[in-house]
Amino acid sequence: MQAGQTTLLGSGIGIGAHCTLRPVTAPDDRERTIRTLIELAARNNPTDCWDDRRARELLRSQSTADELRAMGVAGDLIDEIFPPA
Repeated sequence: MQAGQTTLLGSGIGIGAHCTLRPVTAPDDRERTIRTLIELAARNNPTDCWDDRRARELLRSQSTADELRAMGVAGDLIDEIFPPA
């Protein structure tokens, strides 16, 4: 498990290792969690406990397109997470 993934805990999602987010209160913890989700959303590796689709769903529910832009996320990934209307 990567250092940034320490805010991710086990719960019932998908197959294999099961992950979900715990409530994040400290700003540094929240940013670390968002950055970990960004990393997971940008790749699709079946050995990860998350797939890119689930990471994008969580980013959509836990962040905004503007917040991701401010963090330097590539525009094409932001469009995949927040499809243009």
